[in-house]
This record gives sequence, C-alpha cells and structure tokens, in this order.
Amino acid sequence: MTEKEPLVSICVLTYNHERYLRQTLDSFLSQKTDFPFEIVLHDDASTDATVEIIREYDRKYPGVFQLLLQKENQYSQGKYNVNGLFNFPRAKGRYIAYCDGDDYWVDDRKLQKQVDYMEAHPECSLCFHAVNDVDEDGKLLRVFRSFSESKVPSAKEMVEISRIPSFSSWMFRTEYAQNLPDFYFQCRIGDIPLMLILLTKGEFYYMDDPMTDYRVHANGSWTSQLWRGEDYQKKLKQHVEEIKDLYRAFDRYSEGRYAEAVEYAVKKQDFAYIQGIEDFRGMLRKEYRPYYRALPLAARIGYRIGAVSPKLYHLLKPKNVGHR
Repeated sequence: MTEKEPLVSICVLTYNHERYLRQTLDSFLSQKTDFPFEIVLHDDASTDATVEIIREYDRKYPGVFQLLLQKENQYSQGKYNVNGLFNFPRAKGRYIAYCDGDDYWVDDRKLQKQVDYMEAHPECSLCFHAVNDVDEDGKLLRVFRSFSESKVPSAKEMVEISRIPSFSSWMFRTEYAQNLPDFYFQCRIGDIPLMLILLTKGEFYYMDDPMTDYRVHANGSWTSQLWRGEDYQKKLKQHVEEIKDLYRAFDRYSEGRYAEAVEYAVKKQDFAYIQGIEDFRGMLRKEYRPYYRALPLAARIGYRIGAVSPKLYHLLKPKNVGHR
C-alpha cells in the first residue's frame, strides 16, 4: 500500500471511540483487495485513549495512515462537516469509502466488491449496501435493507427513502466530494447533504449484502448526544428544521429537478418530529398517512397501541429503538 497511489481512500472520523476503534481499524486492514488503499483519519480532539490507539496502529502500519489529530474540537466550533473540511480534501484515491470510528466492516471483500462495480459502471456516483444494526456490544438487532434486492434505485426513491443508507456502507467518487456547496457545510450531519449532491452526479447502486455492522446509539456518536437530556424535544425540533432547510437548499442547487420528491422529504420531517415526541394520535392524521404507511408493520402496530394506551406502548417498546 506504500508503493503505489491508493485506488481507495478510507475516510474515518473518530471522537472518544477507544472502546470500538481497534475493531474498526482491524476491519479495514483485513480487506482483501487487488489494489492499494489508504486510511485517512481525523480525530476531533478525543479525551479518552482514542489517539493513543491511533498512534499505535500508525506505528504498526507505516505509510497506510494519513492522520489529522486535532488539539481543539472542531465540531464544537461550528465546523460541522469535518469530513468535507479535513478528510475529503486529503483523499488521494479515485474512490472514497467511509466508516465511522464506532462501526466496522464484516466482509473482507467489501472494498473489492464495490470497486469492481464502480470500475465497470462509470455512471455510478455512489455504491452502498445493506447493514447489520448492532448494539453497543455488537449483538445483532436487525438487518437493514434499503431495498428488497440489489438494484439501481431512482432519484425519487433516494430522496424519499425512509432511512438514509448507513454512511459506513458508502463508496463514492472522490472528485464529487470536492468543491462542495455551502449547504453541505451548514448542515450538522454529513450523510444527507452528500447523498443529495451525489444524486446530481450520476446513478446509485444498492448491493443487497450486509457488509457493515452499524452500532445504534454508540457512545461518542452525534446522535447519542441528540437523543439524551431534558432538552431533547427542543433539539429534535431544531434538527428537523435544519433538515427541512437542507432539502430546500438542495432544491435550489438542483434547479428544481427533484421538486416533488423534495416536498415529500420536507413534509416527512414534520412527521419525524411528531414521531420523535411520540405524538401517537398526530401520527395517524390523514396528512401523514404516506409516511405512516411506510413504517415497518411492527412500528405501526406499536403506535396504534400507543394511541390507545401510551403506558402499554412503553411497557411493550423494545430496547435499542434508535433514531440513527
């Protein structure tokens, strides 16, 4: 991996991931490929042993890592999309594969499979795949499939998708992550704006193959902070309004090419809010019927129970119901 320019840049963000990071990095280094790759890592001033682990791996695998270890936390300074600011510009590969520092890959040919497809399909701007949702300890909660089979989804399907594909399943063309528009950097999360940008660059391809374990509510994740605390409802409302603004900015960026799907996505954020605050009767209103019907059957049954008896709903509600 040190003799040639890498074909793939694995970009990873870490922050207080000492509990998970060895498993994450080992899943990168165990990849079986016929091409070189690099690991482009940004740590946002972790306060635990994360940096010590990073330095240990950098010493053990010289020439593989490109490290940027911050002394001051960048996210707290309003630099929300640190990937776009600090990782993507450093990527040397033709493709970027992303993985959070608390997730990990479970197929040692994940990179090879995605590269093979993208090399054969230059019209593809993003390749993603199914994921395993796991808990803090790696116990399988569910297999999440964006679609029922491998396919090229339509742009409308992607804008209206019920759950954004796990960022740790993505591979995309590096050139499309350069010179990103302002709305990308203004958003507190990176997956939705980048997905929308990539949508304007080419086709997507979904592999119905779970090759990533995706931790739900892992410590240190942005969402683990959002979904905790007494001001949860206020933070959720702010988050929803920011996402609505993002979709409207994308509508302007794409010159209205996806206007109908964007309007659907904006309205879905209002549904997400009343879902988040568990307004069971509100979720059943006629205007939210398309979003309610898109929910899994178990969730619909649960919310119906909640509309009649909130206490019974909370007794029956499974653990690890995540918002990520």
